[in-house]
Amino acid sequence: MAENSGYILPDAGCLLPRSGRIAKDTLQLSLRLSKLAYDMDIAPYLDAGWQDISFQVDDLLLTDFKSRKSILQAAAKAKSRMEKLDPISQYLGFKRQKEELDTCKAVVLSKQTGDITLIVIAFTGTTRRMYEWLGNLRVEEEDGFHAGFLQLTKVFEENAGKITFPSIQKTLANVIDEMRAGSSRYRLFVTGHSQGAALTQIYLYRLMQSGVPAEKMQGVGFASPCVCMERSVQLAANYPIIHVINADDVIARIGGRMHIGMCHVLPPSGDFRRACYGPRADLPVMREMLALLHDVRSTPQALLLGMALTESLAQLPASESEEIWGAVMRSYLPDVFVQRLRGYVQRIMRSANRRLQMKYEKTAGAVKTEELAVYRGKWADCIANFGAKESIAALMDVLARPHALAESGHTRAYQLLTEEFDRQLVSCMWCNTGDPVWDQWTEIPKGREMRAAYDRFHPLSTQRRRKRDDQ
Repeated sequence: MAENSGYILPDAGCLLPRSGRIAKDTLQLSLRLSKLAYDMDIAPYLDAGWQDISFQVDDLLLTDFKSRKSILQAAAKAKSRMEKLDPISQYLGFKRQKEELDTCKAVVLSKQTGDITLIVIAFTGTTRRMYEWLGNLRVEEEDGFHAGFLQLTKVFEENAGKITFPSIQKTLANVIDEMRAGSSRYRLFVTGHSQGAALTQIYLYRLMQSGVPAEKMQGVGFASPCVCMERSVQLAANYPIIHVINADDVIARIGGRMHIGMCHVLPPSGDFRRACYGPRADLPVMREMLALLHDVRSTPQALLLGMALTESLAQLPASESEEIWGAVMRSYLPDVFVQRLRGYVQRIMRSANRRLQMKYEKTAGAVKTEELAVYRGKWADCIANFGAKESIAALMDVLARPHALAESGHTRAYQLLTEEFDRQLVSCMWCNTGDPVWDQWTEIPKGREMRAAYDRFHPLSTQRRRKRDDQ
């Protein structure tokens, strides 16, 4: 559904903080705001009376505009910056991220709704710039959080005094200070997809820790990764954040160990998969890959799976591994990069394997050789049954299609979820800790099918039910 297709934006009042089940118009406008953070298509929002627009992309902050034309020019500049994929930009981007992460991207805007001024922040997820993945892969713990997501959140926070709202003659820092003070006419809504949903959690958590009341804020994340380590956040379900998650989406089960806020999960179903993934949904290789990724329930397991994959690719004949490399990387790197790196693919895979092993050891200790052997065996079976090229193509589909937000002219997973499958969402918590958080109990939904979906998404739910039944 394109922005210029006549779609009318829901009234901004649906984003004001409220209790109870999240409304459909809130989900849909949240999704469109998350999409805005990617496509920077700001014109429909200007037409609907939104104002005080700011754009942040890396170290570039564009704010305090005097005309509609200057806003549209700034949006085009921000989008161009995010789509800069030439070799020099990619190289310099990788070099910068080794020193300090700087790839935070966001759109900030406001809307008057009655006596309330609604401030909206939409964080962007990972784009096609490969070096942005360095933030996602910085999985070490920092102050109780996923280090990469925390560092990117701090990049945004540093601009709070520079992000301006001309209509009220204040900065974001001024607005937040007033929200802390008690009675305030400002309300804050934060949203994002993928990495953007991770920043949404940490940003709102840090605001609450600094004294901003929860009832003045609301967050909605799509495809939200986990951000907390162990029990770094007590009673995470009490934070005003909702996560909309497709149970086929492995990204929502990795990153840290638990989310901040409540998860609303769409259980797997044939109808949704066929509507979302298309004809490939019924292919045996797709079903095999979906089952394989459903077994991945933590970042260490994801790293083991990556180690098994890179080992397999490194052992393929050079011509076959290069063909697979070209097919996969052409979506992420300029052709000149892809061509220049041909001949080095097996070496790259071995290097990637060593780095994944280092990440695993840093976050989880010694590699669990038995679990790694299981993943090796599963990859070997897939390659034997379907061939390496078809197996990798299915893997990329299963990683990308369940995780996709929305796209003009196409229906994507989270767009379909919010428009047609929203009533099938199951409320639950996701935490993958050695010390189960029993005080975050939430009712398991009635019905065998819903309960099975809950158990699949939440590895502790069966234990919780048994504990409750025994009492």
